[in-house]
Amino acid sequence: MMKKLRILSLIALLITTFVSVDLGVNLLYNLFWEYHDGIAVNSILHGLFGIFGDSMWSVERFFDAFKTSVWISFLVFAENIVLAIVDFSKKK
Repeated sequence: MMKKLRILSLIALLITTFVSVDLGVNLLYNLFWEYHDGIAVNSILHGLFGIFGDSMWSVERFFDAFKTSVWISFLVFAENIVLAIVDFSKKK
């Protein structure tokens, strides 16, 4: 049971990390909107799943989404650490 939970938690960590990196790349690209034609969504997630929906994105919205995503990734990472410690202590 613990092994399945750790695997699911690791999968969640990979997904949240990917989303955070994707949003970070979008944020970085859109910080320099003067050099290209306005704010754009250049995302693998948007291309595959249409995840960002509307076209009303701003640099502030990208930053807020990125910040939230990084916090979620951090919490899932902390969960992985706790699960590893619990698993390690049960094996002793």
